[in-house]
Amino acid sequence: MALALPALLSSQLYVVGIDMSAQGEGFEFALTKSPKDGELCVTASENPASVTFKEWDVAQFYGRELLQKAPQNAGVLIAYESGGDYLSREQIDHFLSLLDKPS
Repeated sequence: MALALPALLSSQLYVVGIDMSAQGEGFEFALTKSPKDGELCVTASENPASVTFKEWDVAQFYGRELLQKAPQNAGVLIAYESGGDYLSREQIDHFLSLLDKPS
């Protein structure tokens, strides 16, 4: 997955949640059960049709922004038409630590 990190960081992703901007609060991620025990997850996709549901809003984030803003108790599920990839919180924290290292 480390080789795919640069592509993920610059990808535009559509993320499931609730638009709270009318209440002055911004976007709140929808948290669902994760494939990893004891962890929740945020669902995202490069294809908005893959994450569009009648009862939820969708917001656009770049991959880097999503990794930085995902809740501390959540991983990220990137959905594709043919499946998906799951980034655990541990993997996200590792990726963020790599980004924070000076060159």
